[in-house]
Amino acid sequence: MSLLYALCPLPFSVFYLWLKSLRPLRLRGEHPAVPVSYLGHSQIFSGIAIEVSLIAGEKHQKLQYELKDKKLMIKVDMHIHTSYSPDSLLPIDDLLRTCDGKGIDCVAVVDHDTAEGGLKLYELAPSKIIVGEEIHTTLGEIIGLFLKENIQPWLSPMETVERIKAQGGLVYLPHPFDGMRAAVLERQALDEIWEKIDIVEVFNSRNVFPWSNWKASSFAVEKGIVSGAGSDAHTRFEVGRAYVMMESFDSAADFLSKLARAEIRGRKTPVVFNLLNKVYKIVRGIG
Repeated sequence: MSLLYALCPLPFSVFYLWLKSLRPLRLRGEHPAVPVSYLGHSQIFSGIAIEVSLIAGEKHQKLQYELKDKKLMIKVDMHIHTSYSPDSLLPIDDLLRTCDGKGIDCVAVVDHDTAEGGLKLYELAPSKIIVGEEIHTTLGEIIGLFLKENIQPWLSPMETVERIKAQGGLVYLPHPFDGMRAAVLERQALDEIWEKIDIVEVFNSRNVFPWSNWKASSFAVEKGIVSGAGSDAHTRFEVGRAYVMMESFDSAADFLSKLARAEIRGRKTPVVFNLLNKVYKIVRGIG
């Protein structure tokens, strides 16, 4: 009976001692290291409980920090056209609702040759809208972000850039190497203004060929320019197909700083949407 009693009590304590081979049990925090050989079985269980509790507490705290960090990250689609662009099928009144449905936190509204759409939406939801304009210059398109008013189209690229900067805006180069677009900024203009470019669009969902985005990314890296991405949406379906995952921001300068640490995410838009736009432009008599 005495032998049975000797073998049965607290088998886990014995097993634990054997596994540890009398190595010290260190408790997290300010607790001193106490040799296991000096601990009774009740003290061992107490030590294990403290250890598990503290580890769980650290993991919970780490998880809280991770969740907090993720909450600070936002999805920004940097290239959206509303019905203020003559070739867009995206009603301006639907944009905010569409973004909410797709989990897009903020968008840059960059209608062709007008900032009016962005300015209107900014009044309704300033935290969700970056006011912009995709501006025709004499040698191709340039986007201005964080604008306060319209910028006149068909100026020289350099003058367009200077007017964007005069408003405290950022110069954003859209789809720079997409050979399928007539309005891509010409190489001579790019060579002239590249030092004044703040952001290069390295992923545009509407680019037909993937190497157009690859070349843009290589150019941005070569020149040391911050990278951006956008869907170039002209319909509800396209909103959010490309975006940057970044920290929240409160100004143009803060946006640019945090964009440098952003993650680019994107999917190609089916070519049928490019064709749909071409048909729509023909129907509307848009050149």
